[in-house]
Amino acid sequence: MPVVFGAPGRYVQGPGELGHLGACVARLGRRAFIVLDPGTDGRVGQMVDDGFSACEGVSKPVFRVYDGPCSERACRGLARACAQLKCDCVVGMGGGKMLDIAKAVAHYAGLSLCVAPTVASSDAPCSALSVLYDDGGNFDKYLHLDRAPDLVVVDSAVIAHAPAHLLVAGMGDALATYFEAQACRESGGENELAGASGVAATALARSCFEVLMADGLQAKADVEAGELTSAVEHVIECNILCSGIGFESGGLSLAHAVANGIAALTGVRVAHGLAVTYGLSVQFAAAAALTGKPLGDDEARALAFCHAAGLPTCLADLGLDALPKEDLHSVAVRALSCTRNIGNVPYALDEDALERFLRAAR
Repeated sequence: MPVVFGAPGRYVQGPGELGHLGACVARLGRRAFIVLDPGTDGRVGQMVDDGFSACEGVSKPVFRVYDGPCSERACRGLARACAQLKCDCVVGMGGGKMLDIAKAVAHYAGLSLCVAPTVASSDAPCSALSVLYDDGGNFDKYLHLDRAPDLVVVDSAVIAHAPAHLLVAGMGDALATYFEAQACRESGGENELAGASGVAATALARSCFEVLMADGLQAKADVEAGELTSAVEHVIECNILCSGIGFESGGLSLAHAVANGIAALTGVRVAHGLAVTYGLSVQFAAAAALTGKPLGDDEARALAFCHAAGLPTCLADLGLDALPKEDLHSVAVRALSCTRNIGNVPYALDEDALERFLRAAR
């Protein structure tokens, strides 16, 4: 199996970068179709518009303020509007939903894509994947794109002033990256690009763990104090870039399979990064029990970090300690149906065993 590595075409991060978005996007086209939600428009829309106006070589962008579903039907409709307005590139601004929409719009329109996340709550911005739902908000499918975004622009000042719990959720997502990539390599499995993980992806995945151990708790405290520091910059890069490439090119395993199982529960809403962190705790519990090996130093440090940062490691931390047995069984069944992720688990695992570990994770 060949090594396959994917990454965005260019990554730009720093305070005030949304004000320079026009100059960045000029690499992709002359007239941008910018998809953003009303809240993002209110916070940074004028700054972005002013930046485009001051930039030579680009036309005034089309701002499409959108608050509808992230569905295939809606995204195809936005792609048609983009074509009718003669835009030649797509920009997505905001949180995960708006970036998923922009990715799908660019895909259906056949145009270049820039994403500009305003939170660092997951590692999705750099990936070649869009999660689509039906018009009622229920999961529909994963849309696998031909390539990762052509451009990712991260305004660290904007992200540093978002609620701290969003950054912490992104830390949970990034923390799992190294351990899942490690499981993928141990099992000889596939990464998310249907290839083997190589030296570069493994190094990036490992960097997520090292950055969080060095700067994670300080970054949390700094954002809570409203400060943009080097620790915050490092963690933003870790959450978005290192983890984004690390998970896609390094591979996913049990932690994400469990998170997918939780996401499928009716009436249960848990932030993705928090579900992944709990899934990582389950992965640790399963590995210790089924291999007979105690947790290593890295695993122990990761769990200690979770406890210190307020990240969940058990069902009670997610507010799901009273989850009915049938729902827990449903999580296990759904997790085991994630064939690529489960194919990266380097030990045998069945429904009964996984249910036990879902309860036993601490």
